[in-house]
Amino acid sequence: MQFAKRLGSNHLRGSNQATGLIRRSKLTAAIVSALVGVSFSGIANASVYEDRFAEIRGEIYAPENGYLSADGGPYHSIETFIIEAPDHGHESTSEAYSYILWLEAVHGKLTGDWQPLIDAWALIEDHIIPTSEMQPTADKYANAKATYVPEGPLPSSYPLPLTNGAAVGEDPISADLASTYGTWDVYGMHWLLDMDNVYQYGNLGDGTSTPSYINTFQRGEQESVWETVPHPSWEDFSWGGEYGFLDLFVKESQAPAKQWRYTNAPDADARAVQVMYWALQWMKERGQDPEVVAPGLMAKAAKMGDYLRLAMFDKYFKKIGSQDAQGSAGQGYDSAHYLMSWYYSWGGPIDPSANWAWRIGSSHVHFAYQNPMAAYALSQIAELQPKAPNSVRDWDIGLERSLEFFQWTQSAEGAFSGGATNSWNGKYDTYPADRANNTFYGLAYDENPVYEDPGSGTWFGWQTWGVERVAEYYFITGEARAKAILDKWISWVLNATPEKGLPVLDFSDNDVKLAATLAFTGVPEKWDPANPKANTNLHVEVIDHGQDVGVAHNLAKTLMYYAAAEQKHQGEVHQGAKDAAQMILDRFWANHRTDKGVSAPETRSDYAERINEPVFFPAGWSGKNAVGADLNADTTFSSMRPFYNESDPGYQELQNALAEGRDPTYTYHRYWAQVDVATANALYAELFPEADCADGCAPSAKDIAVKTSVNTATSITLEGSDSNGTVESYNYSQASNGTVSGTGKQVTYTPQNGFVGVDSFTYTVTDNEQLSSAPATVTITVEDLNSNLPPEACFTATPTSAMVGDIISFDASCATDTDGDTLSYSWAFGDNSNGSGASIKHSYAAAGSYDAVLTVNDGKGGVDTSNVTITIEEPAGNLPPEACFTATPTSANVGDAISFNANCSNDADGDNLSYSWAFGDNSNGSGASTQHSYSQAGSYNAVLTVDDGKGGVDTSSTTITISEAPVSSASCKYEVQNHWNAGFVATITITNNGNEVIDGWDVNWNYADGSVMSNGWNANFSGSNPYSASSLSWNSRIQPGQSVSFGLQGNKAVFNGPAPVATVTGAVCN
Repeated sequence: MQFAKRLGSNHLRGSNQATGLIRRSKLTAAIVSALVGVSFSGIANASVYEDRFAEIRGEIYAPENGYLSADGGPYHSIETFIIEAPDHGHESTSEAYSYILWLEAVHGKLTGDWQPLIDAWALIEDHIIPTSEMQPTADKYANAKATYVPEGPLPSSYPLPLTNGAAVGEDPISADLASTYGTWDVYGMHWLLDMDNVYQYGNLGDGTSTPSYINTFQRGEQESVWETVPHPSWEDFSWGGEYGFLDLFVKESQAPAKQWRYTNAPDADARAVQVMYWALQWMKERGQDPEVVAPGLMAKAAKMGDYLRLAMFDKYFKKIGSQDAQGSAGQGYDSAHYLMSWYYSWGGPIDPSANWAWRIGSSHVHFAYQNPMAAYALSQIAELQPKAPNSVRDWDIGLERSLEFFQWTQSAEGAFSGGATNSWNGKYDTYPADRANNTFYGLAYDENPVYEDPGSGTWFGWQTWGVERVAEYYFITGEARAKAILDKWISWVLNATPEKGLPVLDFSDNDVKLAATLAFTGVPEKWDPANPKANTNLHVEVIDHGQDVGVAHNLAKTLMYYAAAEQKHQGEVHQGAKDAAQMILDRFWANHRTDKGVSAPETRSDYAERINEPVFFPAGWSGKNAVGADLNADTTFSSMRPFYNESDPGYQELQNALAEGRDPTYTYHRYWAQVDVATANALYAELFPEADCADGCAPSAKDIAVKTSVNTATSITLEGSDSNGTVESYNYSQASNGTVSGTGKQVTYTPQNGFVGVDSFTYTVTDNEQLSSAPATVTITVEDLNSNLPPEACFTATPTSAMVGDIISFDASCATDTDGDTLSYSWAFGDNSNGSGASIKHSYAAAGSYDAVLTVNDGKGGVDTSNVTITIEEPAGNLPPEACFTATPTSANVGDAISFNANCSNDADGDNLSYSWAFGDNSNGSGASTQHSYSQAGSYNAVLTVDDGKGGVDTSSTTITISEAPVSSASCKYEVQNHWNAGFVATITITNNGNEVIDGWDVNWNYADGSVMSNGWNANFSGSNPYSASSLSWNSRIQPGQSVSFGLQGNKAVFNGPAPVATVTGAVCN
């Protein structure tokens, strides 16, 4: 599972007059075609790893695979139903756009063709850096500052007030940037795009443009992706409530202004600079002049790095270590922490006559955003040095500060923990006592900076993203401090037997599993640059494993750069790191290759748990988003996103999993992950080149290690490769204590009856030139189930002190087994109740002290126990619940679905409620929300009963009026309005030919020739050939004799072919 980003902005007052709408220009089809059409023939004598790069790059650009939008930009993933940082697969991020540069820089290195890299930067400028029209009043920042708004912990903490009296410091760099570049526009990427305009916000309020600038995370550290409210970056009040979405986030004393605002993710912009450094070096290696093969490109990267310095400052430009919301306004650079913080944001009014705008940095810093490679390039490399005053100096300090930050956050074992903040609780509170003396240049340690659901420090992917840059920096410079940081981290990664928890890497079963979730304890020492102290009290533990493709290949890059740096600067390659990197590349390629890339199955338990999670809206707030979904106290994650329905294969997999009582499983193809697969393979070939060889080159075979049980055969995949040809055959010897059978690369080892120990056999491979490899060894460890290492029991109980009837969560995920046996879990709760499973919930019926005992069993005779004391108290007395529900609608037709929602029910003393429904037609239901339809006309009394489980019961009822469904008499007409070589525009018109009002409509159509719809307007759209469209709130009613039309745009199945014709069907189409 991927990380969840949290990116903030600010909202200010101003008048409400909007400018006219200006549509952004699209990237020409020629650029996209150039990217797709590039040949790989320039890769001479390509190794197997370079061939893999070419394969993956080709699959990324193959239109049928669906990695790219109609505008040529990268989707977050091919699959649409994916919920992590983006909440839809066909959104995209600045991260993904920075990865285009990685792909094309490596392509340029291999071929000498730099045009795709030039075109990739053009995509960035066209798609994801806001144009002047999109930041029309940026120059008003010359006369204004941001207004302070505190942060809150929960979505329900918002909106929070503008605080005019709180001090805001001076921004020391923006005026210089404007003077240097002749504009107040910011040259930085916004972090999130809606590539297909799924939310229908468009740009500049037009509702149709793509890619569409949107934002999500805005409401505190506990706001998960499941609780966000997606909204447009251009806020002209067209959607949402009375004031759009602004008053969900910020409370103002007057009507807020229509405004624009964007948020930058600094790690993505820094990655863009990092890649440009390598492109520059690779151009020079080829003897090419960068200003000839890519004129102006390095200057653009330097310009982006110039603006990236906005992330080096506190959110409100307060002094570092201020701990003071009202004062401590910074002057000059005393608000600079010089690190890459979580974001910078900027915005202003739409009305050009308004005299304000704002910019903010960020007070929160994560270790993984630090990029010493970018800092090195911007401070040390002439072609990439920015132009604005102090910029080179700032990046020189930033380079030093970033390496220090890695040192300060490094645990005793070697992993890096979280980061730091200058604004405790997001409102400059006094640092807690246990953090006050453990600071970094005045910043307080925070193990999960910015977000807690899930904790930002727990994802293993942060480790590889951050440390890869340190490894590249060490490879370039040989700097001793970088080596020391890496020595410790690499040792942790390669340690197969940690004292606690799981190893980072598990190469068993001829596959690769790697750390997924980490847990940290303790805090770092106070930073003393003159005498850095080891963090002996800061520790890490690997909690579980996964097979994240992108993280694995990013880890491989880190390992290979370190191994090659050791060879370059210390005289000897680090063989363990090199071998681990190669094993990751080869085993993922062998085991997880798909027809569209490399991907391993992912099980997503969070989907079932949270797909219908309520989303907080303040009491009395209501509105609609651009897809017509109601936004109010009854809104859930899924109700806000009606495009997630049975027409989406991913959503259907979730429904199937729910029906079958399992967690859904997905095989995702994320764009950034595929680029990491491609580039990791290509860079391995660069760092560890094979000897040039046109013919007469022998193939190679790889050593393999597997495990099996006594008297149990095991299947083994032999691994051979050939640098200039193909492997034709595999030849193996026999083992000493077992037999080997099979043909080709798939063989079976069967141990002798009763044998326990280590056995082996050798094999060779022969290529198409009839040359054979040196022998490789397959080592088989045959284990006796009766010779066993016992497990270690461990669990948490939350809470350990509670009231009678309260739910207590017991979680044994920290239990371990040294030899990897599958554990079973048994619970004795101390009240004569028992349970099983790794996690379980229990409540106690009487007050007292209970000894809860966990027993873990490895199935091989190994058993261990652990216990915790649970204290239960009598409640002060039970308060009954209050039943409350809504029925939508209360008047409907026979067969219409009516939604019943009891989320407004409450219990004063916080008891968990159960809900039962009697719909008045002898039908019943349960749950906090449900749907029901009536089969006959009539008046029905729907009754909700809520029960707190402690004798408290309440009921509520409402009358539902059901009418016979009207008979529709309408026609549905499909008309092509325009078409060109590759696309078409069409309308569908529904005409009411009857005598009664049509109240709500939906229609369906499909294209038999394979044409596809790309976007549409004036309807809710779903499905994928066949397509469906349904009414919006404002066009759902069609009076007799009147018509409603909606439009769509699509791509033809045949270039220059005729426009497709579709037949429209639906209940209204008679």
